[in-house]
Amino acid sequence: MGDVRALWGVGEGPPPADVGVATARSLAEDGRWREAHTALAAIPGLEAADLELRGTLAYLLGDARSYFEDLAAAFTSYDDPARAARCACWLGIMHLIRGEAGHSAGWMASARRLVDEHGESAASAYLEVMAILGDESAGRDQAIAIARVVNDIARRHGDEDATALTGQTLGQLLIRTGSADEGRRLMDEAMVSASSRQLSSPLVEILVYLAVMAGCRLLMDLGRAREWTTAVNRLRARSPELTAFAGVLAQCRAELHQVSGEWEAALAELDTVTDRPLLGEVAYLRGEILRRQGDYDDAAAAYAQAAAAGRDTAAGVAALHLAKGEPAIARALTARSLAELTDACDRVVLLPVAVAAAAPTSVSDAAVLAAELEQIANLLDSPLLQARAHQAAGVVALAQGDPASAVVRFRQGCIAFGALAVPAELATCHADAAAAYRAQGDDALADLELAAAVALADRIGLRLPEQPSPEPGPGTTIGTARLSTREVDVLRRVAAGATNREIADELVLSPRTVDRHVSNILTKLGVSTRAAAASVATEHGLV
Repeated sequence: MGDVRALWGVGEGPPPADVGVATARSLAEDGRWREAHTALAAIPGLEAADLELRGTLAYLLGDARSYFEDLAAAFTSYDDPARAARCACWLGIMHLIRGEAGHSAGWMASARRLVDEHGESAASAYLEVMAILGDESAGRDQAIAIARVVNDIARRHGDEDATALTGQTLGQLLIRTGSADEGRRLMDEAMVSASSRQLSSPLVEILVYLAVMAGCRLLMDLGRAREWTTAVNRLRARSPELTAFAGVLAQCRAELHQVSGEWEAALAELDTVTDRPLLGEVAYLRGEILRRQGDYDDAAAAYAQAAAAGRDTAAGVAALHLAKGEPAIARALTARSLAELTDACDRVVLLPVAVAAAAPTSVSDAAVLAAELEQIANLLDSPLLQARAHQAAGVVALAQGDPASAVVRFRQGCIAFGALAVPAELATCHADAAAAYRAQGDDALADLELAAAVALADRIGLRLPEQPSPEPGPGTTIGTARLSTREVDVLRRVAAGATNREIADELVLSPRTVDRHVSNILTKLGVSTRAAAASVATEHGLV
């Protein structure tokens, strides 16, 4: 990397014969990475900076071994101790990314020796930020103080790469301690440096993007995640030869597809990821999609696979138990997990499902959890978390017997989820609003909210949670079976010969919901066929 700059762009045409170093550099700048690498490989006696360039091109093309060989050769070729130390730091960073801690420590030790012998340089910033990441004994305030010094070193020495990367480290520490605004500014500054080609290569640009995505996850900041993913996608379009970090980039795209309700696109991205360190996250994301689609057995298997790979699955598994009508299990799971977590950015992932799990049996506990969610959402100034906080507050108000307040919070949640373009969460919030309207006796508005929920759910393939129905009134007890008002509505239409699809259209329900109602009706009536159920309905005067 050294003084290597601007490896972006797209080039066309066959590689020229007998190219020199200058032409090879030009090919690299045009995005013709393979041609540039081939040309540099044919030139003997390359200078250190060009060895770095050749190694960087190799990494971008998927050849990590050549990267390490070329940067090691560059390290020994540099006459300038500061540049040699910087090269050693990058070797340490890239070995660490590959999980090769011993090699990483060795190269960092070489860099440290050069800095100790020749004085502070840009390498000092890399060394100290790596020390922060590797030392969990320091308190967060101490780590922030060190990160500020490190970022100042990078700026003082004019190293854009180090400034962006140390800024990201400082930003994430600040976000975790509640200084979200400053953390965002550092995150944005780093990504602007990357997207405006101020960094030394696309390799560093990708590393900055991945750091930004980690910050976006802490903030639950969908807007920034989408914006910067678009910027990286432009890099992929400009440089189709890009192979480096293919798996983790596909995972990032899958995350955004998943939250946007584009589940087939998300699954297609996940299918391309084979990197072993990513398999836990890939399995968890697959479980999230399968759960929302109503494929509960496959979702459970995916969560189990994720857990086996070391991924925390508490939030997803608890949501799965809620979806299956097992709130007690969900509550026990979330309570245990929350007891082990102290970091707000970690707790906030669990709080929405913890509220939903606690509300049926302990509304006071649910209220405390909902208040914590709202506090963190406001502290982080996260629109997605604020939308979830509105929904959680609505769940609590409805459980407290205050449907009017619940309606207000659910409507606020719907507006926020709609602005964020997250259809699955918007659909569930519409369904919650329907339940609140129904509880205050406003069936017309309840039907409108439910229709909106069903339309969204059908569009993306979401399985909505069952909506509570009013207690069955006179005429809905058939023998020993008690059917809900909705089940009676469905039974009447079954007896009239309507298909499930026709019933769904008429009652503004999803086909899957009608399927479940029919199954419940057959079970309650003790019959095995629709014809038998129709006969029972006729006998009891329902048609």
